[in-house]
Amino acid sequence: MREKDFTDEVKKAALVRANFKCERCWRTDGLEFHHKAPISRGGDYNLNNCIVLCHECHRLAPNDPFLLEHLFLKFASIKEMIQYYGVKSEQQALEKWKIETGLQKEPVDRYQSHRSLVKEKMEEKAKKGAYLGFGHPYGYDYRNNKLITNPVEAPIVKKIYELYIKGWSLGKIASYLKKNKIPTKKRGKWDKTKISNILKNPLYCGLVDWNGIVKDGQHEAIIDKTTFLEAQKVLGSRSGKPYGGLMS
Repeated sequence: MREKDFTDEVKKAALVRANFKCERCWRTDGLEFHHKAPISRGGDYNLNNCIVLCHECHRLAPNDPFLLEHLFLKFASIKEMIQYYGVKSEQQALEKWKIETGLQKEPVDRYQSHRSLVKEKMEEKAKKGAYLGFGHPYGYDYRNNKLITNPVEAPIVKKIYELYIKGWSLGKIASYLKKNKIPTKKRGKWDKTKISNILKNPLYCGLVDWNGIVKDGQHEAIIDKTTFLEAQKVLGSRSGKPYGGLMS
């Protein structure tokens, strides 16, 4: 981070311009300030060169100004890029991007080099059980680069697992939460997909799963592994798609 390079006036103006959100993933907490063009590449300390990013996006941001502006800030994830271009792989999406922008091969090579470096860093963190997601899931807050159990939301997570294992459907659980005026993390309404995502996320039983690496996480579990496995059995028995990772 190089937050000290920007004046308080520039920081305040950048936050207002970004509507107090990460300019990549729209996250609202852990905001930091990033040089669009590094000082070593001729960048300055003015507002036009100041970008607001959350901690995770800041950590992953490329030092290449072209990639930052035309690819990194355009898509908050590889999945989003693939969906945007309607293809099945990252490579296919990059080919579409290259045609769309009229670029030659060299910028794509720079992107792939950056991606390789990021993958190495994320793999190192995953092996240590560090949380690698963007934003933070319901039931947790994200402070000082760590997941912290949210005392209001964690009991709701436990309730969701309890009701589902008892036989409640995803829709019935969503209706129950809406009826009791319990908001989602982003103050929205519950639906089947949100409930399903909670039931299949191993993070809640204390695990971190990234790219096939499954480790005990550095965060506190909200439910035990036995409860998590029971929920996966119920999902499978209802023709759902349970979490398929290895339990360590």
